[in-house]
Amino acid sequence: MYDVDFMKDLIRSAGTLAMEHFLKVKPAWKANQTYVTDADLAVQEYLKKRLDAHFPDDGIIAEEYDLQKPPTVGERYWVIDPIDGTSAFAAGLPVWGIAIGLVEGGDPIGGFFLLPTTGDLFYTTPDGQVWRNERSAHLKTPEPLHRESVLLTVSRFDREY
Repeated sequence: MYDVDFMKDLIRSAGTLAMEHFLKVKPAWKANQTYVTDADLAVQEYLKKRLDAHFPDDGIIAEEYDLQKPPTVGERYWVIDPIDGTSAFAAGLPVWGIAIGLVEGGDPIGGFFLLPTTGDLFYTTPDGQVWRNERSAHLKTPEPLHRESVLLTVSRFDREY
């Protein structure tokens, strides 16, 4: 189990921290050719410290610099993407968020995603319900691709291939 109220407060405070950096960062390249900013590092460190203090037996896996802390008991891991959409964040676009997931024994059992620029918080409760802010939400079942489907993507790799 996990404390939904604690997690909602945690991710919202991480969002406040991220917003202190928004429109003020200069990205750097990581070895894997993806961006990282001071905001990524600050939010990740904040979340790591708070999760470690509240759930000391759980493991933590985080994106930046492949942070991994194994659990001391069981097989629970908190998975952190401190700024999901770092390229957009660095460009000053409001389409980025903070993601925290909980995995136990390889199965996802909880998730939290905050869009700080809009204040929207998507999360699950231990009973499997999905919420957007304080309203029940439903996930759409993906439709199969068909001949009218279109996928558009922009990446820096398109210049090389």
